[in-house]
Amino acid sequence: MLAYVSGVPIVKVNHIGGDFENIGPLNVSSDEEVLRVTKSYYQSSSALNLLRALAKSPTSMMDWTDPISTVDGETHKDLIGRVEDALRFVQAAGLNVFNEDFREPEFYVSHELFLLPYEEALTRSVDGQWYGSSTHMYWMTRGSQELDEAHIEYLRGVENPVSIRVDTETSEASLVEIIKTLNPSNEPGKVVLTCSFGSSKIWGKLPKMIRAVTEAGMNVVWVCDPMRENTIPTENGCLTCPVELIWSEVFN
Repeated sequence: MLAYVSGVPIVKVNHIGGDFENIGPLNVSSDEEVLRVTKSYYQSSSALNLLRALAKSPTSMMDWTDPISTVDGETHKDLIGRVEDALRFVQAAGLNVFNEDFREPEFYVSHELFLLPYEEALTRSVDGQWYGSSTHMYWMTRGSQELDEAHIEYLRGVENPVSIRVDTETSEASLVEIIKTLNPSNEPGKVVLTCSFGSSKIWGKLPKMIRAVTEAGMNVVWVCDPMRENTIPTENGCLTCPVELIWSEVFN
């Protein structure tokens, strides 16, 4: 859907199957903690296997619009109709949408780096380089962005790309130092800056960030996360993200 609307390739990085360790402190014994983490690992593995099975199933791309129609068909009725028309045209033009290369989506997973012993146990060496095998991409929040943090030392030693959370509390100088530490060879694609400022604050902070990183000559990927800072609690405590605020931050 996003590829159709935007007209550009979409890289799908899912926040799924790996963030079970971010549950918070529990009053349990070490043995119970081991069992909990082990269970979360198998649940993560099951979730990813399900996605892989769906991606490689014989279901055609035409049928992928059916679940969207079932969940919220009226809202997206016009868009779904246009996507289906486009797929029918592609078929009529001689391209086979049932072809494996055409219909098999690539997807990646990511989660926040919290429990280092868990990540270390799943770290593997391939051709002399180290990779964290629990995820494709790690996240770093502001709480783990001190240069002497063990989390930074771990991320500095693996080849996985790293997403750094950037918000209104992030300073330009510290951000540049973190990027240099995580990516001393300035490899393109290694560092992703995920920006969450809120629609009302983005113009006061983002240009300064871009200027500082650009002047330092750093190769980074800029990503907008318009959900995190545009939440409004309802009377019963539920957090909502008004669509108009989301679009406002994206377009800004």
